[in-house]
Amino acid sequence: MEKYRDDLRVRRTRKLLSTALFDMMAEQDFSRISVNDVCEKAMVHRATFYNHFKDKDDLLNYTLDEIQEELFEKSVKDSDLYSGKQTYINLISCVIDFVMENNDKLAKIRKNCSEKMIFSFIETMKRSIKYLINKNKVNNEYDIPLDIIINFFTGGFTMIGLNLIEDKKTYSKEELTRFCDVLLDEKIFKTK
Repeated sequence: MEKYRDDLRVRRTRKLLSTALFDMMAEQDFSRISVNDVCEKAMVHRATFYNHFKDKDDLLNYTLDEIQEELFEKSVKDSDLYSGKQTYINLISCVIDFVMENNDKLAKIRKNCSEKMIFSFIETMKRSIKYLINKNKVNNEYDIPLDIIINFFTGGFTMIGLNLIEDKKTYSKEELTRFCDVLLDEKIFKTK
């Protein structure tokens, strides 16, 4: 029981530090934020910070990993219900929901460390798509090489997500999923 409580304390401390970092990134560039600033904002002792993270970059990476994992879990949830084209429609719907639910947090990361965020998003999309392809494939080979399919969808979904974060285009979730439905040709899912 004691171990469980320690685990909760660890998660709570990491959450406090992560939240403090995000709040500060809204006000200033990541490069100008110090570990002391984060600790003060989170009301966590500096020594405690270093028990969890080696530096502020480590904290940022931890936070990005948490976001990646949350997006992955949401994107593959209920994947047994979908196959072929519907799998990708469901995936883009999950991406849209995730970005809309976390827009403030994602915008702060995008503003301060765009390259890391884009890399994280790309890696998560690739992981999700590979998972869904492997899960829904029934010992068939696609006419198009899998790496091309994965890169195609990863690029498209990443750009849709980034545009939603930057609010360059304002489309509803329904419009975006309809656009994807039109763009996804059934031939892509044809097997040999």
